Amino acid sequence: MLARRPKLTGERRWLAGNVNTELLQFSRAARTVGIPTIAGFPAVDSVFALYSNPPIFWFRLGGFKGDGLAFLTDISEPRPRPICEDGAPLETLSLERIVEVVEESATVLPWDDAMEHISELRLQHYRHDFFRFGWQGGYKPVYFLVSPGN
Repeated sequence: MLARRPKLTGERRWLAGNVNTELLQFSRAARTVGIPTIAGFPAVDSVFALYSNPPIFWFRLGGFKGDGLAFLTDISEPRPRPICEDGAPLETLSLERIVEVVEESATVLPWDDAMEHISELRLQHYRHDFFRFGWQGGYKPVYFLVSPGN
């Protein structure tokens, strides 16, 4: 899972988000070793709004074509939905559907193989031009380890 940070647009009720090329490249590489990738985007305009159980848009990154995607959402709506810049609705996943996606597309891996794949993905997608605050460059995925049959 890759977290996406909402971006303020300058218009009070609108937020912007994106799924960029680096995330899609990571997703494609992870998919080749049986690791499905999703992204989560909280529809909030402030970190303080996270306490209120805000809408979170979940995207299956394996479903995106092309080099990236930018989207908008109107957080003043009772049920905000992400839309593409051309106004077309953007498909999101429910929490229940995320479970189904994992069951359908994840490969059961022995522990050593899983750790090797995670290490390889990290090294392949490390950004050498980015180093801040003691963190290595690149995006930081969160991995969920699930026992088969659970």
